[in-house]
Amino acid sequence: MTGDYDCTTGTAPRRLVAPPAHQQLGRSQLSGRHSRLTLRFVTLENEEQQAVLAALRAGDSVSELARHYGTSRQTIMRLRDAEVAA
Repeated sequence: MTGDYDCTTGTAPRRLVAPPAHQQLGRSQLSGRHSRLTLRFVTLENEEQQAVLAALRAGDSVSELARHYGTSRQTIMRLRDAEVAA
């Protein structure tokens, strides 16, 4: 599939992000013995991420933001935790 809108499923293409460093391909994974490499899709663009962080600072709940942006609570919590760690 190209980068166009997929009319069969009704979805737009998603951008892939690199996996975390601990999931990079090692020699055994390249040989096919292990396949723990997983790719995560970016569900929120940078502008949306900034808006979510601002809403969290303003006191909005994680569940409310997840519903509003159509993503999981875990994604919102991952953003929140990444900001605290930075």
